[in-house]
Amino acid sequence: MALAISRRALVAACVVVAASCGRAGQAGQRPLAPAPSLTTMQPGWNRVAGGPHTTCALGTPYAFFVKVGDPRKLAIYFQGGGGCWDAASCDPRRKPLLYKPEVGAGEQPYRGGLLNDANPANPIRGYTTVFVPYCTADVHLGARTVIFTTAATTNISAHRFEIHYNGAANVTAALDWIYGHLPSPRTIFVTGESAGSFPTPVYAVAVSKHYPQARVVQLGDASGAYVSAAAVATIWLGLPVLRAVGMGSGLDSARLTFADLYKLAARAAPRIAFAEVNSAEDSEQALYLRAAGDGSSAPVPVLLRHNIADIESALPAFRSYVWPGAMHTVISRPGFYTVSVDGVRLRDWVDALVNGAPVGDVGASLLSVK
Repeated sequence: MALAISRRALVAACVVVAASCGRAGQAGQRPLAPAPSLTTMQPGWNRVAGGPHTTCALGTPYAFFVKVGDPRKLAIYFQGGGGCWDAASCDPRRKPLLYKPEVGAGEQPYRGGLLNDANPANPIRGYTTVFVPYCTADVHLGARTVIFTTAATTNISAHRFEIHYNGAANVTAALDWIYGHLPSPRTIFVTGESAGSFPTPVYAVAVSKHYPQARVVQLGDASGAYVSAAAVATIWLGLPVLRAVGMGSGLDSARLTFADLYKLAARAAPRIAFAEVNSAEDSEQALYLRAAGDGSSAPVPVLLRHNIADIESALPAFRSYVWPGAMHTVISRPGFYTVSVDGVRLRDWVDALVNGAPVGDVGASLLSVK
């Protein structure tokens, strides 16, 4: 029964929440040929069309990427790319945009850090890897289409536009491909950076329920300072996605926090190993916290310290690695192999995490009160 829950329920969540899922499919994709299988894929990254019900924020086609490796070892990587929540933040005429609006025709996954399969030090080298691009401004969890209207100004006329918060359906397309082509992975690593880090606890639960015999490890990069997650339920209408994977018990949609996602995920699937990595002064998280009015005026280190303590109070096995500086994200960068804190290299810490060896929290002193 677990096989049906994590696959069909996610589809049902999108369909039940709003008829816009079907409209998004029409706007972004025409019916396509069956997705390629592992045996027909080429070496390196293979682009797979998302198919019906998938689309990007502005109605352009969606696609994901697969690199064939050991079928017993699976890595799922969620791309980041900002977000939007109202007419001003979503306006496609805004420069610069606060969100990534499409999967470009020539787009390819990142080549550094955990996605550098040529590096023998890569902890997930040789894994079958699925790269889930981001283009829906909803932290990969939305299931809603919204028509916004911006007011006229002295320089710009009033403007009406449509945003497809279609992340849940896009991810479901990638998960359906995984479920149909990888029958029994033994190790599953669910990771992502920035906005792609936000939903990793949720989708780690989904794959854990689908593959009950697999060891599942989750790692988020560069989202640990965010406070409220209420937009997932109230703006992007992703609440049915959480309920579909068994994270609905005790959920308060109006007061949902980022830390709650971990606590609810651990309750739904306690055997998952949950972890995070953040820079202590992350400038991008600070920018979005200000833009969304989230977290009052508290600095990033204070918010990180609060969230880590909140998660660990309910989930003592949760692990965190904090590194110095303001750079946003590290797992897709060359610095993934060089960052070291308190004598512990980030690469080694992640390698131990992935392989089931014990790890501790690293860098807590960077979050201490001065």
